Amino acid sequence: MAASDIPELTEGAVAGVLFESEFTEDELLDVYEGWESVLSAHGSSMEHTWGGMEESELARLKALRHSIAEQVNGVIARANAHHPEIHKVGTDAAVPGAALEEMFAFYRSEAEGTGLDYVIFGHVGDNHLHLNIMPSSPEDLVMGKELAARFARKAVELGGAVSAEHGIGRIKHDFLRLQYGDDGMRQMAAVKKAFDPSLVLNRGVVFPEEFLR
Repeated sequence: MAASDIPELTEGAVAGVLFESEFTEDELLDVYEGWESVLSAHGSSMEHTWGGMEESELARLKALRHSIAEQVNGVIARANAHHPEIHKVGTDAAVPGAALEEMFAFYRSEAEGTGLDYVIFGHVGDNHLHLNIMPSSPEDLVMGKELAARFARKAVELGGAVSAEHGIGRIKHDFLRLQYGDDGMRQMAAVKKAFDPSLVLNRGVVFPEEFLR
């Protein structure tokens, strides 16, 4: 995405939220006043927003959202040039609605002061935020992984899920164990073995070997 396609942020902006609303032409004024009321209650106004109804206008708004992940990948690619083992460390936890503010505050309090570069974005509507850590050294990578484990543990404590969107894969075995415990892991592994008794389908992708013996 070319930089010229991404809308410029208002000077002093520190965060952004993308909302989509459905309404008829007759409802437009009511919708506008409704958003104005919400924004005013949080120290902002419609004057500090972007809006669009045409596809071209909506595309520019969404471009900013998608550019975040692209920028993160660019930072990681530059770090890889010096340390090939480095990769992004990302959270994928979701929590109940009543716990979202606590989870967000935990993200910030734990990440601040570590010296790690990070960004928080995602799906606030379903209480599912991503915190992407961008290590610049092998030491940063170790610290980032430890931080991600603390985030997963906190999400479970709040009644949430360690992975709401991107699955478990090979690198989140311990996160899954945090959520379901050893007994839960054994039960899920037993289901896998019932359908795949020879254990030839994606062995090691979700379950550690100790649960497949």
